[in-house]
Amino acid sequence: MNRFVRWSLALAAIMLVAMFAVVGYIAKTSFDKLHQYVKPQLQSYTPSTLSVSLKRPFFMLKDKVFYHCAEGRLTNCKQGRWAGLIAKASVAPNGQYIAVMTPRTPLEASSWWILDKSGRPIHRPGIMKTGGASSDTQHHAFSSQVVWFPSSDRLLLLRKKSLAEKGGFFGFFDVFVFDVKKRSLRKLFRLPGGADWFTVSKDGSSLLARYNDVRRGLVFGVFSLANGKMLKQTSSYIAAGRWVREAFLWPFSMRGFGGHSFDYRKRVGLIEQSKYKGNIHYAKGLPSHLRQPLALELRSLHSVKTLIRGTYGWYPAQRKKIPFVLKSHFLPGNRYILTQIFSQQAMGTFVMDTSSGTYQMLAKQARLFFHVDVKMRSPRQLKQKYPLKVLATSTQPVR
Repeated sequence: MNRFVRWSLALAAIMLVAMFAVVGYIAKTSFDKLHQYVKPQLQSYTPSTLSVSLKRPFFMLKDKVFYHCAEGRLTNCKQGRWAGLIAKASVAPNGQYIAVMTPRTPLEASSWWILDKSGRPIHRPGIMKTGGASSDTQHHAFSSQVVWFPSSDRLLLLRKKSLAEKGGFFGFFDVFVFDVKKRSLRKLFRLPGGADWFTVSKDGSSLLARYNDVRRGLVFGVFSLANGKMLKQTSSYIAAGRWVREAFLWPFSMRGFGGHSFDYRKRVGLIEQSKYKGNIHYAKGLPSHLRQPLALELRSLHSVKTLIRGTYGWYPAQRKKIPFVLKSHFLPGNRYILTQIFSQQAMGTFVMDTSSGTYQMLAKQARLFFHVDVKMRSPRQLKQKYPLKVLATSTQPVR
Protein backbone atom coordinates (compact mmCIF):
# COMPACT_ATOMS: atom_id res chain seq x y z
CA MET A 1 0.00 0.00 0.00
CA ASN A 2 1.53 3.28 -1.08
CA ARG A 3 1.70 6.49 0.91
CA PHE A 4 -1.20 8.14 -0.98
CA VAL A 5 -3.63 5.39 -0.03
CA ARG A 6 -2.57 5.47 3.62
CA TRP A 7 -3.08 9.23 3.81
CA SER A 8 -6.46 8.93 2.10
CA LEU A 9 -7.66 6.31 4.58
CA ALA A 10 -6.41 8.36 7.54
CA LEU A 11 -8.16 11.49 6.24
CA ALA A 12 -11.39 9.55 5.67
CA ALA A 13 -11.23 8.19 9.23
CA ILE A 14 -10.66 11.68 10.67
CA MET A 15 -13.58 13.09 8.65
CA LEU A 16 -15.81 10.21 9.76
CA VAL A 17 -14.94 10.78 13.44
CA ALA A 18 -15.52 14.52 13.04
CA MET A 19 -18.88 13.90 11.39
CA PHE A 20 -19.99 11.57 14.21
CA ALA A 21 -18.84 14.16 16.77
CA VAL A 22 -20.85 16.93 15.09
CA VAL A 23 -23.94 14.73 14.74
CA GLY A 24 -23.60 13.63 18.37
CA TYR A 25 -23.27 17.23 19.56
CA ILE A 26 -26.32 18.32 17.57
CA ALA A 27 -28.33 15.34 18.86
CA LYS A 28 -27.31 15.98 22.46
CA THR A 29 -28.10 19.69 22.20
CA SER A 30 -31.51 18.94 20.68
CA PHE A 31 -32.22 16.32 23.34
CA ASP A 32 -31.24 18.70 26.14
CA LYS A 33 -33.42 21.46 24.74
CA LEU A 34 -36.32 19.05 24.30
CA HIS A 35 -36.14 17.84 27.91
CA GLN A 36 -35.28 21.13 29.58
CA TYR A 37 -37.92 22.77 31.75
CA VAL A 38 -38.53 26.45 31.28
CA LYS A 39 -39.89 27.33 34.71
CA PRO A 40 -42.76 29.77 35.18
CA GLN A 41 -41.88 33.29 36.34
CA LEU A 42 -43.49 35.38 39.08
CA GLN A 43 -43.82 39.12 38.73
CA SER A 44 -42.71 41.21 41.72
CA TYR A 45 -42.12 38.26 44.04
CA THR A 46 -42.47 39.88 47.50
CA PRO A 47 -43.33 37.38 50.27
CA SER A 48 -44.04 38.74 53.74
CA THR A 49 -44.83 37.46 57.22
CA LEU A 50 -48.51 36.87 57.97
CA SER A 51 -50.32 36.40 61.25
CA VAL A 52 -52.83 33.73 60.23
CA SER A 53 -55.52 33.00 62.81
CA LEU A 54 -58.41 30.60 62.22
CA LYS A 55 -61.42 29.99 64.42
CA ARG A 56 -60.93 26.27 64.87
CA PRO A 57 -58.06 23.95 65.79
CA PHE A 58 -56.47 21.90 63.04
CA PHE A 59 -53.74 19.40 62.24
CA MET A 60 -50.93 20.11 59.83
CA LEU A 61 -48.36 18.05 57.94
CA LYS A 62 -45.49 20.42 57.09
CA ASP A 63 -42.42 19.06 55.29
CA LYS A 64 -43.39 15.55 56.52
CA VAL A 65 -43.56 16.73 60.16
CA PHE A 66 -46.91 16.39 61.97
CA TYR A 67 -48.33 19.29 64.06
CA HIS A 68 -51.42 20.14 66.09
CA CYS A 69 -52.48 23.80 66.10
CA ALA A 70 -54.78 24.01 69.11
CA GLU A 71 -55.51 27.75 68.89
CA GLY A 72 -55.99 27.87 65.14
CA ARG A 73 -52.78 29.82 64.53
CA LEU A 74 -50.04 28.75 62.15
CA THR A 75 -47.38 30.25 64.40
CA ASN A 76 -48.40 28.38 67.54
CA CYS A 77 -48.39 24.70 66.60
CA LYS A 78 -47.02 21.81 68.64
CA GLN A 79 -45.10 19.06 66.91
CA GLY A 80 -46.85 15.70 67.20
CA ARG A 81 -45.53 12.18 67.54
CA TRP A 82 -46.79 10.82 64.24
CA ALA A 83 -43.93 10.28 61.81
CA GLY A 84 -45.58 8.38 58.97
CA LEU A 85 -46.90 9.42 55.59
CA ILE A 86 -50.55 10.42 55.15
CA ALA A 87 -52.66 9.70 52.08
CA LYS A 88 -56.03 10.75 53.57
CA ALA A 89 -57.20 12.15 56.88
CA SER A 90 -60.44 12.82 58.74
CA VAL A 91 -60.58 15.02 61.85
CA ALA A 92 -63.14 14.49 64.63
CA PRO A 93 -65.71 17.31 65.01
CA ASN A 94 -64.22 18.31 68.38
CA GLY A 95 -60.77 18.64 66.80
CA GLN A 96 -59.18 16.33 69.39
CA TYR A 97 -58.65 13.23 67.24
CA ILE A 98 -57.68 12.49 63.66
CA ALA A 99 -57.94 9.34 61.56
CA VAL A 100 -55.13 9.04 59.00
CA MET A 101 -54.72 6.57 56.17
CA THR A 102 -51.16 5.65 55.19
CA PRO A 103 -50.34 5.32 51.47
CA ARG A 104 -49.83 1.94 49.92
CA THR A 105 -46.21 0.85 49.42
CA PRO A 106 -44.60 -2.17 47.73
CA LEU A 107 -43.93 -3.60 51.19
CA GLU A 108 -47.13 -2.70 53.04
CA ALA A 109 -50.79 -2.09 52.26
CA SER A 110 -52.43 1.15 53.29
CA SER A 111 -54.25 1.19 56.63
CA TRP A 112 -56.11 3.51 58.98
CA TRP A 113 -54.66 4.82 62.25
CA ILE A 114 -56.49 6.75 64.95
CA LEU A 115 -54.33 9.49 66.55
CA ASP A 116 -54.96 11.78 69.50
CA LYS A 117 -54.14 15.52 69.31
CA SER A 118 -50.51 14.87 70.26
CA GLY A 119 -50.14 12.64 67.21
CA ARG A 120 -49.88 9.51 69.35
CA PRO A 121 -51.43 6.43 67.69
CA ILE A 122 -54.17 5.07 69.94
CA HIS A 123 -55.55 2.44 67.56
CA ARG A 124 -54.89 0.78 64.23
CA PRO A 125 -58.15 -0.73 63.01
CA GLY A 126 -57.65 -4.27 61.83
CA ILE A 127 -54.81 -5.59 63.98
CA MET A 128 -56.33 -5.13 67.45
CA LYS A 129 -59.12 -7.17 69.01
CA THR A 130 -62.57 -6.52 67.59
CA GLY A 131 -64.67 -7.50 70.60
CA GLY A 132 -63.96 -11.22 70.31
CA ALA A 133 -61.07 -13.49 71.15
CA SER A 134 -59.45 -13.45 67.72
CA SER A 135 -57.34 -10.70 66.22
CA ASP A 136 -58.50 -9.07 63.00
CA THR A 137 -55.66 -9.00 60.47
CA GLN A 138 -57.50 -7.69 57.40
CA HIS A 139 -56.78 -3.98 58.05
CA HIS A 140 -55.86 -3.46 54.38
CA ALA A 141 -59.43 -4.40 53.37
CA PHE A 142 -60.96 -1.28 54.96
CA SER A 143 -62.49 1.30 52.63
CA SER A 144 -60.72 4.57 51.88
CA GLN A 145 -63.37 6.57 53.77
CA VAL A 146 -64.22 6.94 57.44
CA VAL A 147 -66.96 9.01 59.08
CA TRP A 148 -66.90 10.50 62.58
CA PHE A 149 -70.05 10.76 64.65
CA PRO A 150 -71.04 14.36 65.56
CA SER A 151 -70.25 13.56 69.20
CA SER A 152 -66.62 12.67 68.25
CA ASP A 153 -66.71 9.62 70.51
CA ARG A 154 -67.10 7.09 67.68
CA LEU A 155 -65.93 6.46 64.15
CA LEU A 156 -67.53 4.39 61.36
CA LEU A 157 -65.50 2.25 58.94
CA LEU A 158 -66.45 -0.22 56.21
CA ARG A 159 -64.48 -3.37 55.53
CA LYS A 160 -64.76 -6.22 53.10
CA LYS A 161 -65.15 -9.53 54.88
CA SER A 162 -62.18 -11.07 53.08
CA LEU A 163 -59.99 -10.09 50.17
CA ALA A 164 -60.49 -13.58 48.73
CA GLU A 165 -64.26 -13.49 49.10
CA LYS A 166 -66.19 -13.96 45.85
CA GLY A 167 -68.66 -11.40 44.62
CA GLY A 168 -66.39 -8.51 43.69
CA PHE A 169 -68.18 -5.18 43.60
CA PHE A 170 -71.43 -6.92 44.44
CA GLY A 171 -69.94 -8.55 47.52
CA PHE A 172 -70.77 -7.70 51.13
CA PHE A 173 -69.19 -5.11 53.40
CA ASP A 174 -69.08 -5.15 57.18
CA VAL A 175 -69.82 -1.96 59.11
CA PHE A 176 -67.50 -1.35 62.08
CA VAL A 177 -67.62 1.27 64.80
CA PHE A 178 -64.54 2.41 66.72
CA ASP A 179 -65.13 3.67 70.27
CA VAL A 180 -62.56 6.32 71.20
CA LYS A 181 -62.89 5.97 74.97
CA LYS A 182 -62.90 2.17 75.03
CA ARG A 183 -60.24 1.94 72.28
CA SER A 184 -62.28 -0.88 70.74
CA LEU A 185 -63.38 -1.81 67.23
CA ARG A 186 -66.74 -3.60 67.02
CA LYS A 187 -68.65 -5.03 64.08
CA LEU A 188 -72.23 -3.75 63.82
CA PHE A 189 -73.76 -5.48 60.81
CA ARG A 190 -73.19 -6.50 57.20
CA LEU A 191 -74.00 -4.04 54.42
CA PRO A 192 -75.04 -5.46 51.01
CA GLY A 193 -73.18 -4.39 47.87
CA GLY A 194 -69.84 -2.69 47.28
CA ALA A 195 -70.31 0.55 49.18
CA ASP A 196 -68.21 3.44 47.86
CA TRP A 197 -69.71 6.38 49.80
CA PHE A 198 -71.42 6.67 53.17
CA THR A 199 -72.26 9.13 55.92
CA VAL A 200 -73.92 9.14 59.34
CA SER A 201 -77.00 10.97 60.56
CA LYS A 202 -76.65 14.08 62.71
CA ASP A 203 -78.23 12.27 65.66
CA GLY A 204 -75.89 9.28 65.23
CA SER A 205 -78.71 6.74 64.82
CA SER A 206 -78.49 5.74 61.14
CA LEU A 207 -76.17 5.24 58.18
CA LEU A 208 -76.70 6.41 54.61
CA ALA A 209 -74.64 4.50 52.02
CA ARG A 210 -74.37 4.25 48.26
CA TYR A 211 -73.90 0.67 47.12
CA ASN A 212 -74.74 -1.87 44.41
CA ASP A 213 -77.98 -3.80 44.68
CA VAL A 214 -78.09 -7.05 42.68
CA ARG A 215 -81.53 -6.23 41.27
CA ARG A 216 -81.61 -2.42 41.13
CA GLY A 217 -77.97 -1.54 40.47
CA LEU A 218 -76.51 1.56 42.15
CA VAL A 219 -78.79 2.67 44.99
CA PHE A 220 -78.80 4.63 48.26
CA GLY A 221 -79.97 2.99 51.46
CA VAL A 222 -80.55 4.16 55.03
CA PHE A 223 -79.74 1.59 57.75
CA SER A 224 -80.34 1.62 61.47
CA LEU A 225 -77.04 1.52 63.38
CA ALA A 226 -78.80 -0.24 66.25
CA ASN A 227 -79.72 -3.42 64.36
CA GLY A 228 -78.65 -2.99 60.72
CA LYS A 229 -82.24 -2.94 59.45
CA MET A 230 -82.80 -1.12 56.17
CA LEU A 231 -85.13 1.82 56.78
CA LYS A 232 -85.50 3.09 53.21
CA GLN A 233 -83.91 2.82 49.78
CA THR A 234 -83.80 4.90 46.59
CA SER A 235 -81.98 5.02 43.27
CA SER A 236 -82.64 8.76 42.92
CA TYR A 237 -79.76 11.15 43.54
CA ILE A 238 -82.34 13.89 44.14
CA ALA A 239 -84.00 11.92 46.94
CA ALA A 240 -80.65 10.96 48.47
CA GLY A 241 -79.57 14.62 48.36
CA ARG A 242 -82.73 15.57 50.21
CA TRP A 243 -81.97 12.98 52.89
CA VAL A 244 -78.49 14.47 53.34
CA ARG A 245 -79.88 18.00 53.64
CA GLU A 246 -82.50 16.95 56.16
CA ALA A 247 -80.74 14.56 58.52
CA PHE A 248 -77.18 13.58 57.55
CA LEU A 249 -73.69 15.01 57.72
CA TRP A 250 -71.96 16.14 54.55
CA PRO A 251 -68.50 14.46 54.49
CA PHE A 252 -65.99 17.30 54.67
CA SER A 253 -63.70 17.65 51.63
CA MET A 254 -61.75 20.70 50.47
CA ARG A 255 -61.58 19.15 47.00
CA GLY A 256 -65.35 19.22 46.83
CA PHE A 257 -65.26 23.02 46.71
CA GLY A 258 -62.79 23.17 43.80
CA GLY A 259 -61.13 26.50 44.63
CA HIS A 260 -64.36 28.04 45.95
CA SER A 261 -64.85 29.38 49.44
CA PHE A 262 -66.96 27.35 51.84
CA ASP A 263 -69.94 29.65 51.30
CA TYR A 264 -69.41 29.70 47.51
CA ARG A 265 -69.36 33.50 47.33
CA LYS A 266 -65.65 33.62 46.44
CA ARG A 267 -63.38 31.64 44.20
CA VAL A 268 -59.73 31.65 43.18
CA GLY A 269 -58.39 30.55 39.83
CA LEU A 270 -55.78 31.12 37.14
CA ILE A 271 -56.79 33.56 34.41
CA GLU A 272 -55.00 34.51 31.18
CA GLN A 273 -54.90 38.30 31.11
CA SER A 274 -54.58 38.99 27.40
CA LYS A 275 -55.23 42.74 27.72
CA TYR A 276 -52.73 43.39 30.51
CA LYS A 277 -49.67 45.44 29.46
CA GLY A 278 -47.49 45.17 32.53
CA ASN A 279 -43.72 44.82 32.79
CA ILE A 280 -43.52 41.03 32.43
CA HIS A 281 -40.10 39.38 31.98
CA TYR A 282 -40.54 36.19 29.99
CA ALA A 283 -38.23 33.21 30.29
CA LYS A 284 -35.84 32.51 27.45
CA GLY A 285 -37.09 29.77 25.15
CA LEU A 286 -40.75 30.37 25.95
CA PRO A 287 -42.88 29.98 22.76
CA SER A 288 -44.57 33.12 21.51
CA HIS A 289 -48.08 31.74 22.06
CA LEU A 290 -47.31 31.45 25.81
CA ARG A 291 -46.09 35.04 26.13
CA GLN A 292 -49.32 36.00 27.80
CA PRO A 293 -49.65 37.26 31.40
CA LEU A 294 -51.14 34.73 33.78
CA ALA A 295 -52.75 35.74 37.08
CA LEU A 296 -54.19 34.13 40.19
CA GLU A 297 -57.44 36.01 40.69
CA LEU A 298 -59.97 36.27 43.48
CA ARG A 299 -63.52 36.62 42.22
CA SER A 300 -66.52 37.40 44.36
CA LEU A 301 -70.10 38.21 43.43
CA HIS A 302 -69.34 41.81 42.50
CA SER A 303 -65.56 42.23 42.26
CA VAL A 304 -62.36 40.86 40.74
CA LYS A 305 -58.94 41.14 42.38
CA THR A 306 -55.51 40.01 41.15
CA LEU A 307 -53.52 38.31 43.91
CA ILE A 308 -50.30 37.42 42.09
CA ARG A 309 -49.18 37.65 38.48
CA GLY A 310 -46.67 35.73 36.39
CA THR A 311 -46.10 33.69 33.24
CA TYR A 312 -46.30 30.14 31.97
CA GLY A 313 -43.46 27.66 31.96
CA TRP A 314 -42.79 25.20 29.15
CA TYR A 315 -41.77 21.54 28.79
CA PRO A 316 -40.85 21.02 25.09
CA ALA A 317 -40.71 17.20 25.20
CA GLN A 318 -44.45 17.00 25.93
CA ARG A 319 -45.34 20.38 24.46
CA LYS A 320 -46.85 21.12 27.85
CA LYS A 321 -47.32 24.57 29.33
CA ILE A 322 -46.85 24.87 33.08
CA PRO A 323 -48.76 27.41 35.24
CA PHE A 324 -47.02 28.96 38.24
CA VAL A 325 -49.86 27.92 40.57
CA LEU A 326 -50.62 24.20 40.69
CA LYS A 327 -53.70 24.33 42.95
CA SER A 328 -55.35 26.54 45.56
CA HIS A 329 -58.09 26.11 48.14
CA PHE A 330 -59.67 28.25 50.84
CA LEU A 331 -59.13 27.70 54.54
CA PRO A 332 -62.15 27.85 56.90
CA GLY A 333 -63.20 31.46 57.34
CA ASN A 334 -62.81 32.19 53.60
CA ARG A 335 -60.07 34.79 54.06
CA TYR A 336 -56.88 32.77 53.52
CA ILE A 337 -56.01 30.36 50.75
CA LEU A 338 -53.39 27.64 50.65
CA THR A 339 -51.68 27.48 47.26
CA GLN A 340 -48.96 25.38 45.63
CA ILE A 341 -46.52 27.59 43.69
CA PHE A 342 -44.03 26.26 41.14
CA SER A 343 -41.80 28.98 39.67
CA GLN A 344 -38.24 30.14 39.07
CA GLN A 345 -38.37 32.34 42.18
CA ALA A 346 -39.98 29.90 44.62
CA MET A 347 -41.43 26.41 44.88
CA GLY A 348 -43.58 25.25 47.78
CA THR A 349 -46.80 25.74 49.72
CA PHE A 350 -47.83 29.34 50.32
CA VAL A 351 -50.54 30.85 52.49
CA MET A 352 -52.15 34.00 51.07
CA ASP A 353 -54.36 36.68 52.60
CA THR A 354 -57.02 37.42 50.00
CA SER A 355 -57.93 40.69 51.76
CA SER A 356 -54.49 42.29 51.57
CA GLY A 357 -52.96 40.20 48.78
CA THR A 358 -49.89 39.47 50.93
CA TYR A 359 -48.43 35.97 51.09
CA GLN A 360 -45.67 33.91 52.67
CA MET A 361 -44.10 30.53 52.08
CA LEU A 362 -45.30 28.04 54.66
CA ALA A 363 -43.20 25.03 53.66
CA LYS A 364 -41.98 23.07 50.68
CA GLN A 365 -44.89 20.70 51.25
CA ALA A 366 -47.79 21.42 53.62
CA ARG A 367 -51.29 20.08 54.16
CA LEU A 368 -53.86 21.29 56.68
CA PHE A 369 -56.62 19.03 58.08
CA PHE A 370 -59.79 20.48 59.65
CA HIS A 371 -62.73 18.90 61.41
CA VAL A 372 -66.18 18.34 59.97
CA ASP A 373 -68.53 21.28 60.42
CA VAL A 374 -71.76 19.53 61.39
CA LYS A 375 -73.77 22.60 60.32
CA MET A 376 -72.10 22.95 56.91
CA ARG A 377 -74.30 22.50 53.89
CA SER A 378 -73.24 20.47 50.88
CA PRO A 379 -71.59 22.11 47.84
CA ARG A 380 -74.73 21.28 45.84
CA GLN A 381 -76.88 23.37 48.21
CA LEU A 382 -74.41 26.24 48.10
CA LYS A 383 -74.26 26.15 44.30
CA GLN A 384 -78.02 26.54 44.22
CA LYS A 385 -77.87 29.59 46.50
CA TYR A 386 -74.86 31.19 44.80
CA PRO A 387 -74.85 30.07 41.13
CA LEU A 388 -71.43 29.44 39.63
CA LYS A 389 -72.27 31.39 36.46
CA VAL A 390 -72.32 34.58 38.51
CA LEU A 391 -68.86 33.86 39.87
CA ALA A 392 -67.38 32.79 36.55
CA THR A 393 -68.24 35.90 34.53
CA SER A 394 -65.59 36.76 31.90
CA THR A 395 -63.11 34.16 33.10
CA GLN A 396 -60.76 32.45 30.70
CA PRO A 397 -59.65 29.15 32.26
CA VAL A 398 -56.20 27.73 31.63
CA ARG A 399 -56.32 24.88 29.12
